[in-house]
Amino acid sequence: MSWVRYIGPALITLGGAVAIAGSWLPWFRVRRRLPGTPVEDVISRGVQNIDGKLTFAFAVIALIAGILIIYRATRTSYVWLGIVALISSFFVTGLSAFDSATSKDRYVDAAAAVASEKGVPTDQAVRFFRQLVDSGVVTIELRTGILLVVAGGTGILLGSVATFFSTPRRELAEPLADEEELSEETEETEPEEPEETEPEEPEETEPEATEPEGTELEGRESVADPE
Repeated sequence: MSWVRYIGPALITLGGAVAIAGSWLPWFRVRRRLPGTPVEDVISRGVQNIDGKLTFAFAVIALIAGILIIYRATRTSYVWLGIVALISSFFVTGLSAFDSATSKDRYVDAAAAVASEKGVPTDQAVRFFRQLVDSGVVTIELRTGILLVVAGGTGILLGSVATFFSTPRRELAEPLADEEELSEETEETEPEEPEETEPEEPEETEPEATEPEGTELEGRESVADPE
């Protein structure tokens, strides 16, 4: 079935769109409950850090590859665009999954880097913020954005694998979408059946009246012998 080969590109396109949206949404919420101060929430969006910008860029590449496979790809470009989408899925899924798994460590490193800029020794700052995280004074929660990026990257990965299995086995002279349109037009137009014509009946002709030879001879004899 011709529609089966579009399952992979559709997953790539959908996964790329989901990852793009997730890159702009909040990834983390840092809540600080310091003694004697009100609770403070800090929201971190994906594109505010380098990893979010990278996931956004590779998600856009995957989205474009999926659209090209659906509409304008031949067999050769079908394979190469599938490879491009596969590589993009590694970056999108890998970066977002790594950030979600190491969210506490990333917070400690980022906070320690800010403190060190103010003259605090890096080792001392790391130990201080690590104690805040371990004691629950500072909590890091995953938000919707990073979960969507992980889901979108997974969709791109599955779509890339499905694309390789559904690649046409022969080289196409025209794009796949054009071939599909031609096949549909061929199915819609059926050959016209020739009109049945009734055979013409032969015209009936009356036989000419001929006199028998014996009668003609008798007539000649009667003319020759008078009474």
